[in-house]
Amino acid sequence: YVQLTKQLQYSTMMARNSLGIWLSLLSLCAAQHVPSCPLTMKGVTWHFNNDTDYSMVSVPNKNLCYEQCLKTEGCRGATWQLNDIAQGVCFLFNNPKDLRMCHYCESAIAPIPVDGVCNSSDDDIIDMYDANNELECIKRCASKPGECQFYSYFGEGSVLPNKCMLLKTCADVTNAEGCPDIHSKQIQCFPPIQKECFNYKELSDASRREDAGAGNFCDKEDSESVSPDWVGKSWYRVTGKAGNFIPVIQAYY
Repeated sequence: YVQLTKQLQYSTMMARNSLGIWLSLLSLCAAQHVPSCPLTMKGVTWHFNNDTDYSMVSVPNKNLCYEQCLKTEGCRGATWQLNDIAQGVCFLFNNPKDLRMCHYCESAIAPIPVDGVCNSSDDDIIDMYDANNELECIKRCASKPGECQFYSYFGEGSVLPNKCMLLKTCADVTNAEGCPDIHSKQIQCFPPIQKECFNYKELSDASRREDAGAGNFCDKEDSESVSPDWVGKSWYRVTGKAGNFIPVIQAYY
């Protein structure tokens, strides 16, 4: 059907603008209240590592991409990108990090497998539903943010074929060898990201570096010597020849 291959030209298909220092931006971009548990997000992906990550070509839709991630051991995130030549490309990430923008794409965070099967009490069980596949089970759990933290999906080879059990906790774990085709995992959600994290201008002039030498630039509209990369009040990202962050010490000449 689809062959799992290394995608050495990943960087040419994705947008080159990354968010840079993700953890520092997260503190600025996180909302105070999360109304839901977003499993997917459009327009973002992660850094692709040719040594650990994989790609699949001719994947017609995002759901098939996400399902492949669930079936692939070690997959912690997936990005599906529309591509006219390859019909659709699915990127599988073992360690998704360094969030960045991409065009015509959508990404999903995979749940974290439990080391065994959740052996939950009646108090831990939220509900049980029919589910044709694990992805449906994940969506059920995500629809109950703050309540559903774990789930167990019973595959066709289990004692309860195609069932989805939503769980509050998973404190007690049973050996999976005695429970064939039961998948217990902890749900993962995308952190809330505000538009400023992607809609920004760049500070990339080398004069911003601590070792740039003498200069008299200023980030002010009424300055006689306005910085060459400053275009007025806005959100900015430090990048390129300017480095990765604003200097925290005074430059000496």
